[in-house]
Amino acid sequence: MYYGIKGTNVRLMGSLHMVPADQPAMPWFVTNAYEWCEQIAFEHDNASLDMRWIMTLPEGETLVSKIPAQLFAKIKAVWPDTHRLGMLRNQSLFMVATGLSLGTMQLVAGVETVLTSRAKVDGKPIKYLETPREFIEVARTIDDKQFFEIFEMIMSKAGQGEVTVRALHDAWSNYNIKGIEAVLPSTFYALLPRVKAALLDRRNAEWMPTISAALKVPHRTLIAVGALHLVGEKGLLKLLQEQGYETSLVL
Repeated sequence: MYYGIKGTNVRLMGSLHMVPADQPAMPWFVTNAYEWCEQIAFEHDNASLDMRWIMTLPEGETLVSKIPAQLFAKIKAVWPDTHRLGMLRNQSLFMVATGLSLGTMQLVAGVETVLTSRAKVDGKPIKYLETPREFIEVARTIDDKQFFEIFEMIMSKAGQGEVTVRALHDAWSNYNIKGIEAVLPSTFYALLPRVKAALLDRRNAEWMPTISAALKVPHRTLIAVGALHLVGEKGLLKLLQEQGYETSLVL
C-alpha cells in the first residue's frame, strides 16, 4: 500500500509491524518507498516506548488475581506452558489478547524495524506522528472488561487469528487495498467497536495535524503507518480526501 498525495512531496505507505516468520521478505513497494524518500515518519518511537506497560502488568499484579477465575481457567486451558510469551503469570492484558489471537504462529519484525535500521545507516531523518506517551494514553482507554470480552471472542474462534494475519499479509504484500479493507473486521483491533475507535480511529484523527503540516514541506517525505490505518470511513485515505487531497497508488 503506497500512495502519492497530489501536489505534495509526501507519500503514504501502509506497513505491517510484524510479518510471518516464514515470509520475512519485504515487498517491492517498501524498497521503492524508502529509496524515494529523503526523510521518513513512523507512528511512534518503539525504542523509547516503555515496553513494560505493553508487555507486563504493573509490579505486584498477576493475571490470576486480575482475570475472573472462570475466564482465567478457560484461557489457561488453551495456553500451553511452552507458549512463546511464557506461562500465564504477569503478562499485560494486551499481550494475553495477542497471544490468544496468534496461537503458535511465529512472527518477526516488520517494516518499521527494517527501515529504521536502513535510515540510521544512511543518515535519513526519522520523525514520528505521536509520542510514546500519547500512544500509551490512548491504549489505556481500553479497560479490563473490554479485554475480557476480547478474550472470550478470540477463544470462540479458535485458529481464526492466524488465518486473519496471513490474509492481511497476503493482501498487503500483493498491493491489494480492497483485501486490507476486507480483513479489517476480523482483526484484533476491530473485535470491539470501542477498541477500534481508540487504537485506529482516534489516533488517525490525532495524527492529521502533523500529516497536514508535512504536506507543506519541500523534502520527499514517506509516512509509514500500519496498513489498517489507511482504510475505512475514518482511515487516513478518507481523512485526506475530506481535506481536499487526491491520493493515488504509486505503480
